[in-house]
Amino acid sequence: MHEQMHDFKLIKAGLLIDGKGGPPIEQGAVLVQGSKIVAAGRERDVVPPEGAAVETFDYPGKTVMPGLIDCHTHHNGFGDGRAGEDVAALPDEILTLQAARNATACLFSGVTSIRENGAKNLTMFRLREAA
Repeated sequence: MHEQMHDFKLIKAGLLIDGKGGPPIEQGAVLVQGSKIVAAGRERDVVPPEGAAVETFDYPGKTVMPGLIDCHTHHNGFGDGRAGEDVAALPDEILTLQAARNATACLFSGVTSIRENGAKNLTMFRLREAA
């Protein structure tokens, strides 16, 4: 069975924070083409081109907003009070797996971009390459 390809994704939400500094937009929407946001604003103003294949996601009562950026992370850490030298003594493979766990937790918290501040050896580069 051939799966229908959608040209656009339309995300509708009860509230949209567009990241431009204005107040939240009630009954907001975001229109995505491929991996690019092509429109954002009030639902009535965000309209896909006529005849376009659109996959719609409707989240009434929910808020849609840009991903957050965390500019100071230590993804090799365990968050259990362990001393830095104890963490650094662990094998890179363990630290890469821990970094993946921490990156997943960040993503599920709305953080879509990070700046790592002190990962051991090449652990974060390995994580990036694996993504």
